[in-house]
Amino acid sequence: MQGRLNHRFERFAENRAPQAKRLESEYMDKLIKRTWRHYDKFAKNEHIVKRSIPILYFGDLEAYRKSKHRIITVGLNPSMKEFPSDLQRFKISRNKTIYINSLNDYFKNKPYKWFKSYKHILSGLDASYYPNDTVSSTALHTDLCTPIATNPAWTELVKSRKDIAEDLVSEGCKIWSRLMECLKPHAIICSIAEQHLRRLNIKDKKEIHRIKNKKDGTPRKKPYIFEAYTISFNTGHTSFLFFGQAANTPFGSLSNEDKTKLGKSISKILNNKFRGSSREVRKPLS
Repeated sequence: MQGRLNHRFERFAENRAPQAKRLESEYMDKLIKRTWRHYDKFAKNEHIVKRSIPILYFGDLEAYRKSKHRIITVGLNPSMKEFPSDLQRFKISRNKTIYINSLNDYFKNKPYKWFKSYKHILSGLDASYYPNDTVSSTALHTDLCTPIATNPAWTELVKSRKDIAEDLVSEGCKIWSRLMECLKPHAIICSIAEQHLRRLNIKDKKEIHRIKNKKDGTPRKKPYIFEAYTISFNTGHTSFLFFGQAANTPFGSLSNEDKTKLGKSISKILNNKFRGSSREVRKPLS
């Protein structure tokens, strides 16, 4: 009896797959248009990086969707250093195909060194951003406050032009939430100022790792606490959100060994959550 039910379930999933994929594509199209409208609203502002594009996400979307675990990392906004004068990481185009390909190919073309901050925590998850790494999960990176690169960097912009930063984040954070509804991550990993968590619908805070020593092995004045939450979105999707304080760079006060341990802690939680679930049916997006 159970075998017949499993077979019906798998047939149901297969029959829904084309429809779900079409709905996701339509949803992403609308989100890309919304992202460009957000960019156009601010494009002439002196604090927006010229000759740039809004970066909805960084990384290979199709590889992410096929991953064992769908993993998202989170920053605040793209760096102005994504658009150096001597290197073109992104094609400046509004054509949907060219735009999406630029986002998907980001880690194939000399990505900004900042992303190395996440290398070891992703390694602990058997995950990576990079196309040539043999891993079970391909991660994407996103930005919570806005997909638009600013000059100065976000923290300095908040200090010098708080009004502009607030205008950017009022729409930018909504775009990020809609993106999460489309991407349906299993795990969201962020190492940002804790105040930004107030923007999110999170609950069920739980300490999952405590690090007592600094990189050099000497005791910390206060232990580094790594926390897990559940985060909910308007479509009904929920994810795990994992948080640790930043220090100039994500998890910057931790040794590579400790970062790997955090990744393994996340992996254990995800494996326990999804154990025995070889196939997930995606609900159509509303």
